[in-house]
Amino acid sequence: KQWYQRRVAITAGEELKKPTKTRAQEEAELKKITAELEEEAECSKQFKASPIPVSTYNNRLKQIQEKQEERRRSVKKHSLALTKALQKPFSFDSRASLRRSKSLSELDTGAVGTAPRETKFFARPMPHHLFDPEVDEKAREEAAYREIRMKMRAEQLLAESELPQNMRRHALHYTDGGIRRQIQEEKDKYAHLTEEHTFRPEIKDHIPDYSLLHKQQEEELLQRQSVKPTTIIEPFLLRTEQLAQCRAHQLAQTPVQSPEPPRHTYRKSPCQYTGVYKDLCKPARPTVGSELRDSATRQRIIQEKKTAQKEYEEEIIRKLKAVEIRRDIKERS
Repeated sequence: KQWYQRRVAITAGEELKKPTKTRAQEEAELKKITAELEEEAECSKQFKASPIPVSTYNNRLKQIQEKQEERRRSVKKHSLALTKALQKPFSFDSRASLRRSKSLSELDTGAVGTAPRETKFFARPMPHHLFDPEVDEKAREEAAYREIRMKMRAEQLLAESELPQNMRRHALHYTDGGIRRQIQEEKDKYAHLTEEHTFRPEIKDHIPDYSLLHKQQEEELLQRQSVKPTTIIEPFLLRTEQLAQCRAHQLAQTPVQSPEPPRHTYRKSPCQYTGVYKDLCKPARPTVGSELRDSATRQRIIQEKKTAQKEYEEEIIRKLKAVEIRRDIKERS
């Protein structure tokens, strides 16, 4: 009960206490007050607009354009006066006016084209050397000389030219091999011939009788196709019937022996023999020893393959390094 009374007194005291503000709250309120004061001061100020400048009412662009136009006209007038001063007197205008008046008068009278015009053009005669036949011969000779020079130049370039080393080696092998083969073929062709041989063809002076040859060929075929005589069966004595009588006679002559107990005869296994037959003797069913042997052989084969692959890779790496070293030496040299 005392604890409850003390708790009630504490809560009542807390409610009577005045609430306190933090520093951040005080700063925020101060900023708000200053902003309101500044806004009121701005609103209390009176606005007065500045007057419009006088230059806005003056049309300066129009004045500038008028000055440029006036200057252009004065320059054009001055240039015309200067060209007229430099111009020399001539009578083109008077001559053109006279021609015009004359043509108009001719049109009125209808005398256009009656007076023939005098032609003052005279063609020059053709030179005599163009009709000379020596010109054509000379041109043909020059063309022939040109072809000969071209051919000689091509042969010279072909003789001076040279193939690359690899192509030259293949070309020499091909050409020399072909020439050697051709020479050898010629030798083989005439190897069996001597100076005593005379090339005289053997010509038969009679025509064979083809009908007779055909008849002989048919007879030969009939002889080959003739049926051979069959085998003649002769009487013989079959001795297999006497085997049973001989066996019965042998059993009758052998004495009767007392029965003996059977002995267990163990046959020696073929696997116990040493030599070549040992590898051929394998158990009918796989045993632990055979499985171990097979696994050992498999592991040995796998290990050998790995070592061979490793040696091959090391050999390739060594060759690549040697090539790089040679390349560096060439670049440095």
